[in-house]
Amino acid sequence: MVYGIGHAARYYFGKPTSALTVRECAFLASMLPGPKVYNPYRKMDRVMRRSDRILRRMVAARLISREEYDAAMAEIPNLEGIARKVEKALETPPPEEAPGGIPVIEPSPPAVSPEPGSEEPPAPVIPDTE
Repeated sequence: MVYGIGHAARYYFGKPTSALTVRECAFLASMLPGPKVYNPYRKMDRVMRRSDRILRRMVAARLISREEYDAAMAEIPNLEGIARKVEKALETPPPEEAPGGIPVIEPSPPAVSPEPGSEEPPAPVIPDTE
């Protein structure tokens, strides 16, 4: 889960917010209304259409110049963070499998019992309902 613009800039683009381009800023802004609906892993085309719309509104409101708009529209966001995440997933070996394709599940460590002489918390009291 990504929290905040600074974290999103590092996660998706591998750089601080101060180094983002206008296109990258619009890309991040496009995900704000609904990170599940505008998820670049699953709906990149939807995120790009929304970021295009944001850029059109920015130029119409004169927040960016026409030259900045044209440059942003020509840019394809370099999602370095997504590429790193995929590479990391590919580097991680799959869980060991037993013969027959059944995953090997490691047993969990035994529960630690309280040390002798220490007081255990009292058992919860369940009220009588009768």
